[in-house]
Amino acid sequence: MKEKRPIKLELLIGTVIALVLVAGLAVTLAFAADMKEKYNIHLDNLYKKSFIEAMDSIDDIEIKLSKVSVSEGSQTQKTLLSEIWMNAEIAKNNLAQLSGKDSNMEKIIQFLNQMGDYCHCLSKKLPDDPLTDEEKDKLESLYKVVQSLKASFKEVDEGLRGDATFVGRLDEGIQMLGDCYEHFNNDSNIDYPEMIYDGPFSDATAIREAKYLNSLPKVTQEAAEARAREIFKDAKEIAFVEKTMGSIPSFVFSVATEEGEGLAQISEHGGKLVLYTSSHDKGGAEIDIEEATEKAEEVLVTMGYENLKLVWVTPGEGAVYLNYIFFHDDILYYPDFVKLKVGDDGCVLAFDATGYAYNHIDRSLDPPSATPEQAAEKVSKKLTIVETRTVVIPTKWNTEIFAYEFFCEREDEEFYVYIDANTLEEVEIMKVVNNMVV
Repeated sequence: MKEKRPIKLELLIGTVIALVLVAGLAVTLAFAADMKEKYNIHLDNLYKKSFIEAMDSIDDIEIKLSKVSVSEGSQTQKTLLSEIWMNAEIAKNNLAQLSGKDSNMEKIIQFLNQMGDYCHCLSKKLPDDPLTDEEKDKLESLYKVVQSLKASFKEVDEGLRGDATFVGRLDEGIQMLGDCYEHFNNDSNIDYPEMIYDGPFSDATAIREAKYLNSLPKVTQEAAEARAREIFKDAKEIAFVEKTMGSIPSFVFSVATEEGEGLAQISEHGGKLVLYTSSHDKGGAEIDIEEATEKAEEVLVTMGYENLKLVWVTPGEGAVYLNYIFFHDDILYYPDFVKLKVGDDGCVLAFDATGYAYNHIDRSLDPPSATPEQAAEKVSKKLTIVETRTVVIPTKWNTEIFAYEFFCEREDEEFYVYIDANTLEEVEIMKVVNNMVV
């Protein structure tokens, strides 16, 4: 039997050192790979953010140019053109983050820069110096170019979806913009100077004083809970959660029903339900709009909101979104609105009366100076008037305007045009996009 030869100490030490070095190198490489992956994820997110924000801005530009093309009011045109200029600045700044990926992107940035400057130049001369027919034709031309650009960006966006990273597929996707480049490379047709799920006015809550609620007496927590139990008769349990302050001081209650959990906000002034959200799972079945409307109107009466007219319906997956506006003496008061979301099983999934709470007051309106027929003459001849209504609309300056609303069509496009019922000035234009008003 052979004797085992002893392992030399030097060999053992050398082996240990080698193993340590290999392990250290492996750790270092793994760390480096991890850092590279995190960097690529970070870079990918930056590119995605820039692309999406640029695409959103181009969408806004396209919508506003379409409004300009049918606007006859100089002040409306001025506002829209100024906003287009700002949207163009946002779009080009975001695209600049991507320009290193393809030199053709520079042509789009140049176009946005020239178009934005042109719109800015026109806005500065308004309203005192009206747009000429030639300038309107150029804006119409720009509108068509931006429509093409928007379509190409949408195609790129769809092409970039999937499991692959944005960075990895950007080179491939950006080439899909090629059909648009011809519009942006020294276009000789444009003489550049050196330049609702909602319905109309469904965000009119800029005034932060709850004028309607503040005119009502205060209620206690116990009275607010009693009111919640009246509204949610079928609830298994209602429990106080907290009191919130702010512009609408309220008592918040959790509401447990057979369908799920919800939170209800009862105002301290008046004990009115102001907000309700539910975790109830909608089934996804096709919803009957008429049944949803009947359910919504029953709920509105139960909650103490009366004299409301349905003005906007947006079907969704397993739910329908309904906008109601205060209606009195044949006048629609857009600032005073209530929104509901009704599920396919007839359950109210969400309720929002903040617009009504902030804006509803008793109003005394003098008869309008102008007739609907006179106002209709101020609507662009490019539009076909389908329906006319008398309305009160909110402004950006927290005031209200007595106006005539004209629902209009142009080929496959739909617009709402608002003409001041006293001055006959065009005060607002809204376009319907994907069943939303913008």
